Amino acid sequence: MEPIVPGLRQATPTQVPGQPATLDGPAGGDGRDSRVALSYLLYGEVDDYIALMDVLEASVTELSPAEVARAVSDAGHRLPDDVVEDRLERLRQWGAAHATTDTSRILRHSDLLARNWRYTATAVGRQVHRFYRTVLAGTPAVREIPLAGLNRVVRSLEALRDGTAEDEAAPSHLSTRRGLEPRPPKPSTLR
Repeated sequence: MEPIVPGLRQATPTQVPGQPATLDGPAGGDGRDSRVALSYLLYGEVDDYIALMDVLEASVTELSPAEVARAVSDAGHRLPDDVVEDRLERLRQWGAAHATTDTSRILRHSDLLARNWRYTATAVGRQVHRFYRTVLAGTPAVREIPLAGLNRVVRSLEALRDGTAEDEAAPSHLSTRRGLEPRPPKPSTLR
């Protein structure tokens, strides 16, 4: 499999005696750069990754891909099971999620060879997601104001300040003076 981020080596299965096999991602404690965990906020399927991280970050136990898919669906973001597995694997490769084998489901040799991972958010993944939720998610998007429109606003404000403002923006059928006919529009001096 090709590395997702150039310069970082791929995750490999590790086995600690007496512990289930795990997959160490890029932030797996071997000195690799943990900033890679931010990757899920930068790629095209951001909404999918955020929904998955919402579930993983909120969970206190490890979840199977089917459990994650069900929880994401319950939250209103429907994803097919195979997409959930692919996204979880990518989160693991970025170091935002951690995977362990589900030893409770190993009954035969074929079960041992099958992919039966259970996922949880890593400490780095939890920190990144909390940063996203508390800082980035509530930030309004910066939008450009066209200079022509901004210039018109400035001229109108200057006219209000100088007392030379006209009611050219108000439609003639609206009147702020009760009981009086709307006055006819005057030629504008703001041009």
